[in-house]
Amino acid sequence: MSRNQSRPGSVGVSCQNHSAFIESIARSAGEDASDDLEAVVLRAVARHSEILDLPDVLELRTVLDVDLDETAPLEARVATIVDAIEATVASWPQQEAPE
Repeated sequence: MSRNQSRPGSVGVSCQNHSAFIESIARSAGEDASDDLEAVVLRAVARHSEILDLPDVLELRTVLDVDLDETAPLEARVATIVDAIEATVASWPQQEAPE
């Protein structure tokens, strides 16, 4: 499980691609995803992350609770969820994987 590996502070999306990543998720989600936007964003993050595995994603799904401003633009809501995912992952214990 990747949770036992040392992880960087982000979920594997480089800073230079962060804005493009947010825009991409927002475009693919569309306004119809507002009912479960967290799930849409988490799925996109999981697909693009090299450090999250299935148990990580399942745990994130159960603990992620983002207070979204539903009047905010979709990209802002997506960015808020991505930030919450990154903060949650960063709070997990950092352990070295066994060799």
